[in-house]
Amino acid sequence: MEAWSNVDTFSANQEKTNDNRLSFRPTNYIVHPRDGVKSDDVGKSNSSKKKHIIDDLESFSQNTTLHGLNYVTSKESSTARRLAWTVIVTAMMIVFIYIGIINNVLRYLDRPINTIISMNYLLDMDFPAVTICNYNQWKASIVGPDNFNMLFLLSWSSLKYPDQETLDIINATKRDFDLTDFNMTHQIEDMLMSCSWKNAERCGPRDFRRVVTQWGVCYTFNNPENSSQIRKVKQSGSNYGLSMRLKVEQEEYIHGDNTGAGIRIMVHEQGQIPLVKSLGFSVSPGFESHVGMRHTKVENLPYPYPSNCRQRALKYGPYTAQTCNYECYVDYVIKNCGCRDYRMPGDVRICDVYETITCVNNATFDFILEGERCSCPTACSTGVYDVRVSSTYWPSSYVTNMYLGPMNVSETEARKNLLDVKIYFEELSFEKVEQIPAYDLLSLLGDIGGYMGLLCGMSLTTIFEFVDFFVCVFNKGWKIR
Repeated sequence: MEAWSNVDTFSANQEKTNDNRLSFRPTNYIVHPRDGVKSDDVGKSNSSKKKHIIDDLESFSQNTTLHGLNYVTSKESSTARRLAWTVIVTAMMIVFIYIGIINNVLRYLDRPINTIISMNYLLDMDFPAVTICNYNQWKASIVGPDNFNMLFLLSWSSLKYPDQETLDIINATKRDFDLTDFNMTHQIEDMLMSCSWKNAERCGPRDFRRVVTQWGVCYTFNNPENSSQIRKVKQSGSNYGLSMRLKVEQEEYIHGDNTGAGIRIMVHEQGQIPLVKSLGFSVSPGFESHVGMRHTKVENLPYPYPSNCRQRALKYGPYTAQTCNYECYVDYVIKNCGCRDYRMPGDVRICDVYETITCVNNATFDFILEGERCSCPTACSTGVYDVRVSSTYWPSSYVTNMYLGPMNVSETEARKNLLDVKIYFEELSFEKVEQIPAYDLLSLLGDIGGYMGLLCGMSLTTIFEFVDFFVCVFNKGWKIR
């Protein structure tokens, strides 16, 4: 009976198996080409990943130093409260990005500057170089009347492009006129009647060096080759400077670039090209002129700041914007004429009279009228002398009778040809004008940090917290995958 019972059990089980086979319905499988995982398993995996991310985000928001984020993700808060904090946090982040980042970055990129002006008082100061030039260039008694018309055409103030007949005459007869024969110009021995340094030391022609400038032949005081020999002053005022009595020699004047009579003066730093025509000042005969000086040092900022200063080497002296423009003009003339004017610096051949009249003068007009573009930004560091000139009638009757009478110089002659000039410092100090960044990188970072803390209650450490969170989430997701 027990054996039959087992048989019956087996039969019943076999019937169930057959029933299951009859009721079998195939299950759909999506086989991944890599691991052959069922779609049900993929869904469970994705759901698990999302749950892990949500749990990690909630945990991070509860511990981060970004204020308000914990209220957004808190499960204990109501939906209305979470929504309100979402709006608050989002609004603060938008304000922070617009005001704290965008506005401040744009302000930084504008490169604003501040200018600091300071007065610096010294115990002694270097006296500047002083260049003096006669308003007239060529002496009439030496060049002779036959050359007057040619010298008229030679000057920059003459007509542009003279007629061919005039050019033929000059080409045939005047090419041998030596423009470098400076003995035909006014000599310092004839111009300088008396000279004193600090009212105690006599000076004379030996203390002046001849220099050829854009004005012509001039003479410079206190411009030694050795900087240790530069004269210094320890007091301010007219008694502690350079005093000169000069003679302009009007009887030797002929037509030239200038129509006035007097002396052109420029005070400048040693080694600098004296651009007397551009930067000098004039004193007239018949006057005693007092020239008070103040020294200013200027420090500018380079690119990308608006001043865009530059400090590069020039061929003819230390860099200044004026010297750079003058060098550009000289190069323009040399490029167009193949030679240079006798008043220009350099080693290129000097133009003769014909070349000067037909090319140099015309190139000068073209340079001025066409507005040749020269890349000459302001210097990063430069020193300038600001001068104030005051004049009084000279000579007085006392001076005429006491000093000029014994020299057989009448008051009329003195008024026509003589002048006194005193050059001195008004104060033993210099003014420093310095540009500094008004909004630098540290200021930018400080403002961004301030808005970050004010609006979001966060710091730079908070940013690293977010970086750390995303790295951890990425690594965890990669491991699960």
